[in-house]
Amino acid sequence: MKKIDWKTVTKRRALGFVLMVLGMVVLFMPIFVGGWVIALLGIVLLGAGLVQIVNVVRSPESVDSFLDHIAGVVFILLGLLLFLSPHMALAAIVAIITIALLIDGGAKIYFAFKIPPGTERRWKLFNGLVTFALGMLIWFFITANLGIIAVGMILGTRLLVEGWTMFFLPDKGFAPPDEDPDLRDHPDAKLGLEPSDLIKEMREKLRQTEAAEATDNLFFCIKILLVFFVIHLLRTDAQWSFIGFISPFSAIIGDGVMALILGVFLILPLRVLARKFTRPIERGAWRHLDKLAAAGEEPSYVDNTTRYWLEHRMRLALKLKYARYSLNSALWWLMRVGLPITAIFIAINSIWGFSWYFNSENWASGVWQEITKGRVDAWRKRGAEEAERYAIVNGISPNKVFAVETENESQPGDFSFIVIGDTGEGDPSQMVLRDQLIAASKRDEVKFLVLSSDVIYPDGKMKDYETNFYLPFKGFDKPIYAIPGNHDWFDSDEGFNANFLDRESAVITLKARLAEDLKTDVISTDQRFNEITAEAKRLRELYQIKNGYQRAPYFEVHRAGFSLIAVDTGILRKIDSKEREWLEGALQRAGSNFKLVVLGHPFYVAGVDTAENDAEFAGIRELLRRYKVDVAMAGDTHDFELYKEKYTADDGEREMLHFVNGGGGAYLSIGTAVAFPEKPFTPNYAFYPRTDQLEAKIRNEAPGWKMPFFWWMQYLGGYPFDSEMVSGAFDFNRAPFFQSFLEVSVEPSQERVRFLLYGANGQLRWRDIQAAGNVKPPDKSGDDPVEFIAPMRAAIAK
Repeated sequence: MKKIDWKTVTKRRALGFVLMVLGMVVLFMPIFVGGWVIALLGIVLLGAGLVQIVNVVRSPESVDSFLDHIAGVVFILLGLLLFLSPHMALAAIVAIITIALLIDGGAKIYFAFKIPPGTERRWKLFNGLVTFALGMLIWFFITANLGIIAVGMILGTRLLVEGWTMFFLPDKGFAPPDEDPDLRDHPDAKLGLEPSDLIKEMREKLRQTEAAEATDNLFFCIKILLVFFVIHLLRTDAQWSFIGFISPFSAIIGDGVMALILGVFLILPLRVLARKFTRPIERGAWRHLDKLAAAGEEPSYVDNTTRYWLEHRMRLALKLKYARYSLNSALWWLMRVGLPITAIFIAINSIWGFSWYFNSENWASGVWQEITKGRVDAWRKRGAEEAERYAIVNGISPNKVFAVETENESQPGDFSFIVIGDTGEGDPSQMVLRDQLIAASKRDEVKFLVLSSDVIYPDGKMKDYETNFYLPFKGFDKPIYAIPGNHDWFDSDEGFNANFLDRESAVITLKARLAEDLKTDVISTDQRFNEITAEAKRLRELYQIKNGYQRAPYFEVHRAGFSLIAVDTGILRKIDSKEREWLEGALQRAGSNFKLVVLGHPFYVAGVDTAENDAEFAGIRELLRRYKVDVAMAGDTHDFELYKEKYTADDGEREMLHFVNGGGGAYLSIGTAVAFPEKPFTPNYAFYPRTDQLEAKIRNEAPGWKMPFFWWMQYLGGYPFDSEMVSGAFDFNRAPFFQSFLEVSVEPSQERVRFLLYGANGQLRWRDIQAAGNVKPPDKSGDDPVEFIAPMRAAIAK
């Protein structure tokens, strides 16, 4: 093989090198990541397909172009399929990959015989034969019990061969389509100028830089994006691993997308519009300089300045013309003009309180959601089964495996506990409740605290637990239990398991997740799991936080006359078969007790039934109705809401209270207060903050350019999205704060359970909340503390 002259390595070879690097990533990724690698493979294959499409745009050879176009399209389609459907059965994934490889390999073999004999034909034929063979070999690897690792081996090898071929084939150059224009014509025909030598002179000058300009744009964008990547890497404190790099990598993709959006929808239209309105001035300037040249007069300083401006305008006209037939040129040019504004916008957006939607570091959470949402049930089920098996072997009763023991549990008597949801942003809106939580923990009657969703934002990672959980709860000296929210699952629940499960159950559950993903016993490692559980233990001891008592991301508590059952609903508001079996058993064990069920998602939000078009979520509600649950409480939506639901049971009409209790620290969900429906599903409801309070805060604090988002929620409900999503535009971190939590006071002595609502400055008053129907007792004034009372069905012996 001939020696590579690195001084003449071409862009084609650079693209080949990129493909080889991606091939190595795909080859080894399944070993270190597991089954959710399917979605990650989708991202990498999208990148590989785009690399080959770039090669299509740059190549002058029709056969090369067609081959690379086929390969690029195949990889892009395959990448989209794997990313959007990572939960597909392994057999379906293998079948799709096999068909794609056979088509791609067959096309390469066919077109290899369409070119003259020689080195190039041999390379293309080799590439096609290897691709075709890989399509056949994948079935062999699957039968060898390599599971998902086989997918990585095949696709990684395929990319390596493709990159190798591009790297070592003789370079064809990247000349643009043949064009031999009359240089005396101005590229902007709408100016209506006559051909002239002045235009030719300027075009010849610019032509010398045209060839290098596309490359300059490319390298400028790469340099800026690399700088952004380093900034994101350091700001997110990412782990130095492939998984750790996904967040900063997703962030720079977001930066690039934002730059393109700004370039296409803001900068380019403004420049084109400005050019349109200034064409008469430009036309006059050209004619003036033509007259000077014809008369042989020396240009003045003003004339030289005019000439410089005309040169700038001609350069823009050439760029626009070139962009019409070169997607690659247009892409990098538009990104180049958009990146500087993107940098400024990202730097100042947090000052404006727009951190969720114009902070590309948070966009990574959307990527994590797509990667993990289809795997949650399988992970949870496998982990719970393994943890249960270990517990039973070690003498734990099957009925007690997922129960947690609370202080004086077997003794009758009054007690209370705290429920707070969606806490983990680690910013002022979370810290504002800290003094109230600590004060509550000092009262003897308060026995424990329950976190009811989204412990850690934005994606549940272990690295954020110190600042977003341990520090805010430092000083709370009662046990803390939790169920994960959708954001906690973005990290495959690793951080949650390490911190809230006991060490044995945590390690077992983490190993079970890996085994479930790999579908093989070939690969196993304990190093990472030992590291994160050891870190959780260290933080727990240093901050003196009492957590780590659970065996699963769900649990049950049974006391005299009262049962608390906490249910993990994952990302998609679902429970797996194992959790459903446990939930029904826990409801049976609760017997005639007052039953409070805490879930990760609420059944009713903003006056609307969220389970109406969700059969699985509605099935969970029916299960609660069948066992006559008294109260359902959930986080996820970042405010306080209460709804009284009437339903028919086998013993007549009953009432279930539904609390939304997700106002514990994340950005406020303002959609309920701003756009509450005129006819909610029930006339008996309450929410906090009040509409007038929230509108006053928005008018006083939100800049004018945010008001369209407010009106979007107010009049359209955030359509085609929802008001909850648009709420992220208003992430306020200064007083007044409207965060909240509930204290649940269980009082068998009074045959009741009281729900006490707390805000930033203590227990809220009835004047602080918006209530309708029979929610507010008629004997209470606006100055009285808010409390919602539910009767206990069975009096407990005192």
